[in-house]
Amino acid sequence: MSTTARCTDAATGTKKWTYPTGSSASSPAVAGAVVYVGVADGTVYAFDAATGTKTWTYATGSTVTSSPTVADSVVYVGTTDGTVHVVDSTDGTKKWVYPTGSTATSPVVTDAKVYVGTIDGTVYALDVVTAAKRWTYPTGSASSSFAIAHGMLYVGAHDGTLYALDAVTGAGP
Repeated sequence: MSTTARCTDAATGTKKWTYPTGSSASSPAVAGAVVYVGVADGTVYAFDAATGTKTWTYATGSTVTSSPTVADSVVYVGTTDGTVHVVDSTDGTKKWVYPTGSTATSPVVTDAKVYVGTIDGTVYALDVVTAAKRWTYPTGSASSSFAIAHGMLYVGAHDGTLYALDAVTGAGP
């Protein structure tokens, strides 16, 4: 089945632009005047938000399972082969790739760390520049998008638990 990225004017409901991605897509992320989306064939796209012009693509090699996260001119995505891909938001060049071992959730970025969870039950905190592992915490399979507030990382899991972890140290309940 072929799919298409579509942009609709929020005020009028009229179609602004479309672009054939060829496979199902993640929820988009928008930063500045660019729309970022990952698709099932492993491609991450960057589109001009006003015109729909494709500005770059990046091939992850595996289905993109997470919505892209954009912070400080960097795009973060998780894939089904258990990797987090980090690319430059301006041209799509690879900065680093980190193997988590299982499908990764949508990343959250704050305070020089990227946080991602996996279906095998691990939450990772990685350095945004070097990809160095800062800490991990075992959960019952991270299943939701994360939230960060007041120095805490909140993680919903398949075991029915809401984990509240110290965002700096990873200390849990």
